Amino acid sequence: MLDLHPNILTKNGKNKFVVLPYKEYRALKELLEDIEDIALIEEARRNDDAGPGLTIEEVRKQLGLDKTIKWRSPRSTVRNTRRRSALRKTTKSA
Repeated sequence: MLDLHPNILTKNGKNKFVVLPYKEYRALKELLEDIEDIALIEEARRNDDAGPGLTIEEVRKQLGLDKTIKWRSPRSTVRNTRRRSALRKTTKSA
């Protein structure tokens, strides 16, 4: 567990603020984030019991990624860019 060294500041005799060394603050924040992550995982597990999930193929189909993608090589893209630049120069000078 964390070993905290808080400094408690009071106002009108009542505790109002806590000052922690920065390292202790960061450790406390990380611990709280871990606890939140665990709670989210537990909630997801409870909801997972509702039924089966989707396969990767089903997800791809829903996202429209089941179609074949044509890839262009970077070389042809560079050549086409150079051609377009050259064409622009010749049309501007004409």
